[in-house]
Amino acid sequence: MRRVQVAVMALACSGIACAQDYPAKPLRYIVPFGAGGPTDTQARWAAQKLNAAFGQTVIIDNRPAAGGVPGTAAVVKSLPDGYTLLAGNPGPLTVAPAINANLPYDTLRDFTPVILIAKSASVLVVHPAIPAKNLKEFLALAKARPGRLNYGTPGVGTVGHLSTESFARRTGISVVHVPYKGGVNQYTIELMSGYIEFATMQIFNIAPFVRQGKLRAGRHLAYAFARVARGRNPACAGSD
Repeated sequence: MRRVQVAVMALACSGIACAQDYPAKPLRYIVPFGAGGPTDTQARWAAQKLNAAFGQTVIIDNRPAAGGVPGTAAVVKSLPDGYTLLAGNPGPLTVAPAINANLPYDTLRDFTPVILIAKSASVLVVHPAIPAKNLKEFLALAKARPGRLNYGTPGVGTVGHLSTESFARRTGISVVHVPYKGGVNQYTIELMSGYIEFATMQIFNIAPFVRQGKLRAGRHLAYAFARVARGRNPACAGSD
């Protein structure tokens, strides 16, 4: 399953003009997920660029919990002076508002987008013991084992969760969601250890493990799963 992950730098709305001497002190950059994941990696890259441009320290503040919602809300609760930034993620900013009417923030009202940082693709990966080397074999296995294949995500309502459930619904398979509070590092270890069977992960995070044979991503799976999302993969014919 290929999806585009968009990382956006945002800050709490302030309505104040930036002074010419901004920033006059270190900035705090809240990442609503754990260290080592894609949002964290992209934020640390951005922090280095900001540090070089501003000559001020940019402090990464990881707040992993509940699909990124608490960390995102922490930015809204901060002083709106431009010194607290958010490593924006589509999960808490766009998915969560669609499924939770009681969020402690309003994405459009409470945040000001600053800049698009990155777009990245994801691919479905499996533990090497799973006897599926391509999309067709994976779907056949999942249909032969309904409710027995487990997949990990950073939490309920995240992009990984909803995209995998959408894929399962389109293809007529039944899989079990296992949310991990610790984020991508935790469920990557669990996947490599065989405690869960598969996950949808960003390519740059899992490429080293695929090369080492610790995880398997079938040939052209990223392309195949992109077509699945658009309902054009022949392996999914008649599965809607």
